[in-house]
Amino acid sequence: MIGVIIAVALIILLALDLSFVAAPATIASLWLTFNLAPLSMSGADLGLLPLLPALGYALWIALRIRSVVRERISVSDVRMLVGCSLALPILLTLTALAMLWDAQPVLPVNVPSVWMSVLSTFALNALAIVFGMGKRLWRALLRFYGVPQWPVDAIRLGIAFLAAMGGIGALVVIVSLVAHWSAFTDAYSIASGAGGKIGLTLVWVAYFPNMALASASVLAGAEANFGAAQVSLFTATRAELPPVPVLAAMPGDVFPGAWLGLFIPAAVAILVYRRFLSQRSVVVSPYGTVGVAALSAGGVGMVVTSLNSGVVGVYGWSGPTPWLTGAVAAGWMFAVGVITMAVIGIRRGRSTPPQVSTSEDRGGTRETDASKDDQHKAERYDAAASRNDEKPTTQRVESENNEASGDESDADSELNVGITSDVNSESVDGKPDDQGDDADDTTSDNDSESSAGNISPDVSSQGGASDDSR
Repeated sequence: MIGVIIAVALIILLALDLSFVAAPATIASLWLTFNLAPLSMSGADLGLLPLLPALGYALWIALRIRSVVRERISVSDVRMLVGCSLALPILLTLTALAMLWDAQPVLPVNVPSVWMSVLSTFALNALAIVFGMGKRLWRALLRFYGVPQWPVDAIRLGIAFLAAMGGIGALVVIVSLVAHWSAFTDAYSIASGAGGKIGLTLVWVAYFPNMALASASVLAGAEANFGAAQVSLFTATRAELPPVPVLAAMPGDVFPGAWLGLFIPAAVAILVYRRFLSQRSVVVSPYGTVGVAALSAGGVGMVVTSLNSGVVGVYGWSGPTPWLTGAVAAGWMFAVGVITMAVIGIRRGRSTPPQVSTSEDRGGTRETDASKDDQHKAERYDAAASRNDEKPTTQRVESENNEASGDESDADSELNVGITSDVNSESVDGKPDDQGDDADDTTSDNDSESSAGNISPDVSSQGGASDDSR
């Protein structure tokens, strides 16, 4: 990624016919841009950075982490990976700030806020790490520390809601651009020549994800502004906007019935919960799942919205309101989730008798299944005893000797398993999510997840040994 940034910086210098004296400052500014850190040049501050380069950088980080944790990885290696993945970008951000400080005497650049730069770098890279580690590795880590694994699926519920709202927001921006096509084309009047038009096109394409997320915030019930211009589902304020074509999608008036857009997040939340419940016959802690899903939607939504807002020169603070976006996202997931869980619980309670789960985690062996297993074992034992009574004395002696030798071999195998399991007691499985993860959720919620490699080897081995002894 550093090589890509250096190459882009050189292309910019050559295209603008600038001296290579500006190369260090250009490279530093590009690194801050990729990490959504604020910039300051000629006394003007730019805190609202384009999201498209940052999304590409975060995707690259997530894919690199996914390739590292693809196979079995120890807990200590996970700690080292997370620490290095956070520390190195922060060190590079501090280095970029030092390069800008060194270039101040000869170039019209200023050093932006250090703590805002570090905080933006940390937030973006932390999100990339969380997504890069994947669902399976998170479950294995929770299982290793003895924590219930159902919060992983609950967090994915909140993220799925945000992703769906972001896609709908992008669609709304496209429709609005088509509706305001004349304003979109008029913005190109400031560009001189083909080079200017290409540069302006690159700018609005880079800022398109910003508009999509702002549109999603407005649809959820929050508000967004660009300087004095403000828009929500209930009110809108006109103001002067910079000549960037994508800003033509920002309406100056609210059409009647715009408040009906509130049905969109409600419908999205219903579909997300319905898809989640359709893949499971038993949900461990349904209302706990709703609470964690609401917290994840609100927390991630607030962090992403904070990265999608900032000061834009003389226009002032611009972007969606972070705290309000997080609040409405959490509110939709909580309200719809509580109602959905209650309705589904009533329906399933009428159709099937309640099933009591005795496992502390997802599913587990139910009491009814355990009683059936004990009954079957007792029946097999009685049948074997009756057959032994019918055998001659010599055959019964030989049979008892064989069973004794078998018990000794089982004890030996149990001892060997216990010794082997101590070798990699901190190893967890970090295989990436495949396309069948959602289908796997259906069976994993009803099973005890004792497959080899998915849990700590010492725990899985001991569990297998106890089964043999029974």
